[in-house]
Amino acid sequence: MISVMGRGSESALRPGANSPPGTRSFAEFDRAPLSYSLGQQLPLRAPSVLAKFATTVLRPSGIALVLVAAALAATLLLRGLFPYPFLFLFFAAVMVSAWLGGTSAGLFAVFLATAAVDYFFVPPFDSFAINATDATYFGAFIGCSLVASWVSSSKKKSEEALRESGVQLEFRVAQRTAELHRSNAELRESMQAHDKAQEALMNTQSELAHLSRVLTMGELTSSIAHEVNQPLTAVVT
Repeated sequence: MISVMGRGSESALRPGANSPPGTRSFAEFDRAPLSYSLGQQLPLRAPSVLAKFATTVLRPSGIALVLVAAALAATLLLRGLFPYPFLFLFFAAVMVSAWLGGTSAGLFAVFLATAAVDYFFVPPFDSFAINATDATYFGAFIGCSLVASWVSSSKKKSEEALRESGVQLEFRVAQRTAELHRSNAELRESMQAHDKAQEALMNTQSELAHLSRVLTMGELTSSIAHEVNQPLTAVVT
């Protein structure tokens, strides 16, 4: 049930007295954020998804494409200086791509380099067809490219793992150092408290010794007075 407020107040719909528990007014619904039917807020993750896609896909692919294109251009310029195709620049492009962009960039660079070598440097030229006599040479190039990509990406992962281990080690050392400083501070405070307690105990012992001496002097005075009073009493008697 929904009751209507009087004219003197704001014109807003609120849940009535007989409304079931958990009923919300239209004003509360107006102030509530946009959400799913289950109560979860609608996330706006489009920019983060695009950024992640650009980081994980576009950037490595762009690196591989630029490096292979540079290797192709340089190889075409050096083509007239060597009797056989000078393909080492493609290996360098594959290794640098795998180092900068990871395994996916290295494999993409291998694909681009294979296509470029097949089209420009393996007879028949300007065609993706392969002669039977050059199939072994082309297969060796593909195998060497894959090995170069794997070695470079593995080396990069190893260095990243080593760097991460170093960071974790530094964090643990800092944490243990902080714990050691805290333990030293607690031990120092405990030693200071022990020294204060020992000093208080010594003061109490000195006061007790002084009180014992005073009581001893009082007892001695009483016995002397008693010993003096007896003869005097006898004389008087």
